[in-house]
Amino acid sequence: MSNSLIALAGGAVAAPRIAEAKLEPPVFQPDGSARCGDLLIRRQIVEESPSRVRISVELVNAGSSPIHLEGMEILRVTDPALLCSAPFADWRVVRLARNKNDMPGLFSPSRPDVRLKEAIYDCSEVPAGGGLCGAELFDDPNVVPGTDFYCDPGLVITSVSAKRAIFLGFSGQDLHLGRVVFSTDPERSAMTRLAAEAELDGVQLLPGKSRKLHDFYVEEAETPTALLAAHVERVRARLGGIQSPAKNIFCTWYYYGLNVNRAEVLSNLEHIRKERLPFELFQIDSGWFRTYGDWLVDKEKFPGGMAEMAEAISRAGMIPGIWTAPFVIAPESKLAEKYPELILKNADGSPAIFVCDGGHCRILDPCSAPAEEFLCSLFAKLNGWGFRYHKLDFLRALFINPSVRFRDPECNRAQAYRRAMTLVRKAVGKDGIVNACGGLYEGTAGLAEVVRSSADLRGHWDAIESNITPYPMRIRQNIFRNVYNALWTEDPDALQIRRNLAEDASHLAMGRFNEEEAFSITVNQLLGGGLLTVSERFAALDRDRLEMMRSLMPFDRARVTPFDPEPDHYLPDRVALDFAGDGSWISAAILNWAGNEAGTVRFAPKEVPGLKAAQKYALYEFHDRKFLGFFRPEEICTIALPAHAARMIRITAVSGPGPFVVGSKRKLSGVVESVADAVTVMAE
Repeated sequence: MSNSLIALAGGAVAAPRIAEAKLEPPVFQPDGSARCGDLLIRRQIVEESPSRVRISVELVNAGSSPIHLEGMEILRVTDPALLCSAPFADWRVVRLARNKNDMPGLFSPSRPDVRLKEAIYDCSEVPAGGGLCGAELFDDPNVVPGTDFYCDPGLVITSVSAKRAIFLGFSGQDLHLGRVVFSTDPERSAMTRLAAEAELDGVQLLPGKSRKLHDFYVEEAETPTALLAAHVERVRARLGGIQSPAKNIFCTWYYYGLNVNRAEVLSNLEHIRKERLPFELFQIDSGWFRTYGDWLVDKEKFPGGMAEMAEAISRAGMIPGIWTAPFVIAPESKLAEKYPELILKNADGSPAIFVCDGGHCRILDPCSAPAEEFLCSLFAKLNGWGFRYHKLDFLRALFINPSVRFRDPECNRAQAYRRAMTLVRKAVGKDGIVNACGGLYEGTAGLAEVVRSSADLRGHWDAIESNITPYPMRIRQNIFRNVYNALWTEDPDALQIRRNLAEDASHLAMGRFNEEEAFSITVNQLLGGGLLTVSERFAALDRDRLEMMRSLMPFDRARVTPFDPEPDHYLPDRVALDFAGDGSWISAAILNWAGNEAGTVRFAPKEVPGLKAAQKYALYEFHDRKFLGFFRPEEICTIALPAHAARMIRITAVSGPGPFVVGSKRKLSGVVESVADAVTVMAE
């Protein structure tokens, strides 16, 4: 296999892109070097194992004048047989997506369905806070997606028929952004091109200086899951990974939005105390301040200031958390007057603009002289008030616009993002906790304990009224990004299971989930494998929905694995959650989320990933608190499900006469915390 991988990695590539001149494509010598004008390219192709090849590229300015690098193609493939021998109709692509709101995951490049439309969609132009995209993109059959699919930092190609998958991607997002393009012909009958380019954004390369690019990997394995895990491990080994000490978080945003205030914070703190809800962290989201950039308290909402709120949260036994968007500066902010050089500029010298609910905002240039002073002073103030958890939002402001130019001419968007987050990490301090919302995934490794995995949520299943795509799209993002739990604790965004059908309810306070949907979104919190976030007004939350939420608390983390690594439908219908860690029992999420009809899902214990081998298994279903019986490894269990429904089934390997612990009366995960909580049965 390695010979084919080397042949794939060592093909011709397009000419480097520089600002000064149009270059010819490189012709590589036996030593791996090529000369394109004054640009010297050094390429090494290393066989690290029979199933993995690494491409390393270094660019050197061998001339006497500066070169401004726009992009360098690393790999170009035009022969589909080098990637997959199966018929093109059987091909599947697993995409890694740069932006939080974009869709990672599996699609068929030959089939123009919803998954393909999501794969081609780019949220960069959607104003922050404006939803994911118009629902009509997916509902209108006349909207025909294009034939180019963009991934960053890479993708996996696999097929229905072959037990072979191949990963092609960059080793990170801290040296530069990557652009891997997969293209088909107009009829979607064949791949026409796969190209991978390092996006360098016009960075300056001085005479005699060199710039190393991210290594690019071509790797084979049996499943996409193994390849994505190997990719994440390479990032972790190089940049590190840190986990959140708090897994049970309350957030104000998805009920109150900008209307959060002192009275409601105190009311929820009292309900948490009264109900003995085991939250570890209480976070006040956006709405506490007056202006982006100045970060002054809105005294009408919080007359006693934010230090008072942090103290109240601490007295309640929780870590105080607060929301900021530290890279965004409102037009009316005084910050730009104080530090005019702080403002990020476009290549033409105009201020770079980020559109959000604060208006047409300016953006902080992390390479400017006052950037560190400003960020240190901001987080010193927040820390001084008593806040230890910092949710950072709108981080994509730094990297969505390729025309920006930083004050350091040798810094591109990925490097600027990394520099900015490093400054924030230093300012927050070693005792602080960072939630990076909307940042670069690989580019955040080692700098944040928590990272958001999905687009912002809404209180309904289908795309209604708020003109955004359906809730299952968020579930899909959550499932396909849980591999990143090796780098940080994944945040699937807030659980919101209220009943609020009032006509005047805001899109944030709306609660229109039926009983099955409410249970399903509760299950979704587990599928990210990271932490639980809740956003409710407890004074208005019905008791049965409160108890549904309580079934997740305190939150249990699991290794999450779909039964089918390449499901041929929108969402997996069977997902294994290993809470025990040793395979002695597995909780299986059995799901009917792919459409609007009732259905059945079947499985045998021997199909459950990670489950310990045994002669017999006990199955307990949590939703109806029902023991389903003992099953042999090959015996089929059939679960009937209404539309949008989920069931959690604990599958326990058993032997001997018993009694056996087969489930939990209280916890959705199946984790048993006490003798009183245990469901036990005797052997047949």
